[in-house]
Amino acid sequence: MHKSDRHLIGQIGSRRVEIHVFRDGDVRICAVPRTPSQTAVAIEASHDAIYQELTTRGDFTVDEARTIVSLCERLSGPDEGGPLWH
Repeated sequence: MHKSDRHLIGQIGSRRVEIHVFRDGDVRICAVPRTPSQTAVAIEASHDAIYQELTTRGDFTVDEARTIVSLCERLSGPDEGGPLWH
């Protein structure tokens, strides 16, 4: 993977989550734990497979996974007033 074309950093559940979307359709999700009982998470997958990857591993709830996928879709959509990739 190369440098991400778009990214978003925020809080989902009790974790700080970074979402990186790449021009080729790949997605990287990094989650930093906020409590000692959580572990750090790093997931890389194609845009089409990210939901399954998020839910299969069990690191995120179904609702958190849906939120992340929704954000990925927004990040990979066109900019207002211009094309997605410049």
